[in-house]
Amino acid sequence: MTENLADRLQAADRETLDEIIREAESNLQAQLTAALAADQRAVGFAGLAAAAAVVAASGGGALLLGDDPQPWMATLCIVLVVSLTLSMLLALLSARPSPFEFTGNDPANWAGSLDKSLHANLAEMAAHYSDMIRGNQRRMRRNGRLMNAALWLAWSGLAVVTAGAGAAFFWQPAGGWAVGGPS
Repeated sequence: MTENLADRLQAADRETLDEIIREAESNLQAQLTAALAADQRAVGFAGLAAAAAVVAASGGGALLLGDDPQPWMATLCIVLVVSLTLSMLLALLSARPSPFEFTGNDPANWAGSLDKSLHANLAEMAAHYSDMIRGNQRRMRRNGRLMNAALWLAWSGLAVVTAGAGAAFFWQPAGGWAVGGPS
């Protein structure tokens, strides 16, 4: 793709080629900013999920080991702990270090291109930037899917636990359902 695009970009005049490169460098910088913000959100969410999992685990232990054990409620706490822990892991996976493309070029990369015109080299650099942008988009999309899965898993766990706790509140062991909880 790079070679074909570079050939097509050589047809552009120098002013247009300079603008293409400027916009590509701007795009790469914006991608870096967005990726860093996404990583910060993911790590912050992972910390929140970890803290909530510890609280849920402590509550589950207290419900199971207290004077009046409530295994159903303790089980709900375990479900929440598992949900939050898996959610935390997905969030951390989305923020893990991964190769990312930055603007600029290593001067050593120019050594093999000195026999070409500056215009041809700039066209190749613009095509290379295009490949870099697409690579960054793929990585950001993958990490975004992981973070969305982490959020979905956390909210699903909370929904299941809330429904289970509501059911436990309204269930009367001897007579079935009643409003107001056990008497």
